[in-house]
Amino acid sequence: MHLIRQKTDQAHITLACEAYPIDHKNRLAAFLLNAFLGGNMSSALFQEIREKRGFAYTVYSSLAPFTDTGLLGMYVATGPKQVKECMVLMREQLEKLMVKPIDEKDLQIAKNSVKSAVLMGSDSMETRMYALAKSELFYDRQVSDDEICDLIDKVTPKDLWRVAKELFGRDRWLIVALGEVKKSDFAGFLKPKRAKVKK
Repeated sequence: MHLIRQKTDQAHITLACEAYPIDHKNRLAAFLLNAFLGGNMSSALFQEIREKRGFAYTVYSSLAPFTDTGLLGMYVATGPKQVKECMVLMREQLEKLMVKPIDEKDLQIAKNSVKSAVLMGSDSMETRMYALAKSELFYDRQVSDDEICDLIDKVTPKDLWRVAKELFGRDRWLIVALGEVKKSDFAGFLKPKRAKVKK
């Protein structure tokens, strides 16, 4: 944990854990997991922290795969008095994903989001050329949008559950925070109680 104590209107907090490299078999499940967690406006973090409680305007997660490793991160900008609550809520969402698979309906929403991003990227020549070059570099062949979408459709809720259990352990996270924050603000994230999930 690295805290940069500075007087600011908001606390800016980034949390990150190691994820999968770009050619890993779990990479698409990880992308879908990220989409469900914080990748769009219907995501768990956005709904719980911004829409339901109004603790933050900006909250999201992101996934960046590289050749030999990957990075899954979460970010929130919130008032100093809401840092503790946001950390608890973030941890609760991770714990829920580790306890049981998400509903098929929620997975389909994540799939639609990721597939839309893939297909919309084809509308931009720059993005398309980048994708073609990346395919050659990492897979030694051209991977079509249709192939990617077909692979996305094959991912199951249990695949996301398995990935969540591999990635989201509480000892796997690094935290960097800027603002009027203190170490105790992060206790709810680092030493959480197991989230209670309704069956």
